Amino acid sequence: MKTISMMNLPTYWKEAKMSELIVGAHSLQKEKKVQKIEDAFILDRGGRKHWIVRYKVLFEDGTVKEREASTKVSKTEKDLKYMQSRFLHGWIAKKEQELSVVIKTNKSFAYYSTLYLNECKELEDSYAIGLRVNRAVEDFGMIDINKITKAKIKQWILNLVDKRTGELLGSNSRSKYLGVFRGIFKQAVEDDAIERNKVNDIEFNKKHQQRDLEEVRPFEAHEVSLLLETAKSGAYGKYMYNYLYVAFCQGTSPSETIGLQITDIDFENRVIHINRDVTTGKVKGTKNGYRTREIPMFDVTVPILQSLVSQAKAKGSIWLFSNSSGSNIYDISTIRGAKTMIQNGKARRKNNKWYKLIEDCDIDHRHIKNARHTFAVRMIELSSRDDNEITYQGIADMLGHGSLKMLHEHYAKWIKGKSKKINRSMNIYGTENELGDTLGDTNENSNFSEFLISA
Repeated sequence: MKTISMMNLPTYWKEAKMSELIVGAHSLQKEKKVQKIEDAFILDRGGRKHWIVRYKVLFEDGTVKEREASTKVSKTEKDLKYMQSRFLHGWIAKKEQELSVVIKTNKSFAYYSTLYLNECKELEDSYAIGLRVNRAVEDFGMIDINKITKAKIKQWILNLVDKRTGELLGSNSRSKYLGVFRGIFKQAVEDDAIERNKVNDIEFNKKHQQRDLEEVRPFEAHEVSLLLETAKSGAYGKYMYNYLYVAFCQGTSPSETIGLQITDIDFENRVIHINRDVTTGKVKGTKNGYRTREIPMFDVTVPILQSLVSQAKAKGSIWLFSNSSGSNIYDISTIRGAKTMIQNGKARRKNNKWYKLIEDCDIDHRHIKNARHTFAVRMIELSSRDDNEITYQGIADMLGHGSLKMLHEHYAKWIKGKSKKINRSMNIYGTENELGDTLGDTNENSNFSEFLISA
């Protein structure tokens, strides 16, 4: 199956022609019958060995398709006069007989991909969805959707690599591809082409997640202080210090931090509004609904945010992180520097400001997004203390996680065992229970204590 090249894909998107992403995927949605062949004639294609027939197929619903076919008769064997006067009539009769059968609705993966893309065209991340769909169609396009097994889908996703870095995709990217397959197969279910959505049964075990779990490597408190103190010199770029300060203290992701505007900072109510991402120069909405959120502005961040707002206003910019013209910076690579290969724990590109910073601080290399992970883990650790009101749900809300399950999947290593640190002396029901009985009364509350144990 022919697909649009990745280079041409953005043009299609700009014209909002999502249904045209996949060439050849536009299949007949209803059964059609051929009525007759029209306007057939013999054609001499230069350079071709055989005579060609060009003809039109007229369907009962009135649609017309123009086609060409080889006669398989050599030009040296028969001349044009013979082909036009004697051969063509018999060929038309035979062709009409062949095409008189009912053309079945296409049940290919590509066909349902087209339906899925059409359903997604109003979504904010429709462009990214289209790229994933197009990549899947390259390998599964014309295969009957009934013949695609769970094992094939799972193995295909596990073997995907980032086309820029050549590295295996992380769990987050794998989940997005799985979501694409789930959506495409859902279209087939609704069309009664398959009975159930088999993609719902696909899971990736812990072994496959190991690479991603290793990427969550929070910094120690003294390392955070060292990184900020060192970056303050400006030797690692004019954005580094301010970016790290916000990310470490507010837990925002790279694209969210770069996407902050003056109007997102509410000093009066001490909140920060997360409304957009900036990646590869594009300004767009957050990744999903729950990533658009309002987070508390911590005291420690206020001076930095005030400074960033003042600088933006002086420059005439709406962005907290902007270039010399006042427009938004390209993406995290502007702050971090180009991605780099790590060999023997050392960065091998000189233009990577982030890795140069952690090398100079004598800290083990890790991705800059670990500033956000550090915030998350620190909040989890603080949640086990008696003198705060931090909850796991509150942490999930600040990070923009859609559920507690998401928080647990990212930070299970640090959540595990926190219950062991609970203060055993606290009374979870206060001084008195709802019935007015003093907890701890060995006589009147013996039944209540037994109820708690039995429950």
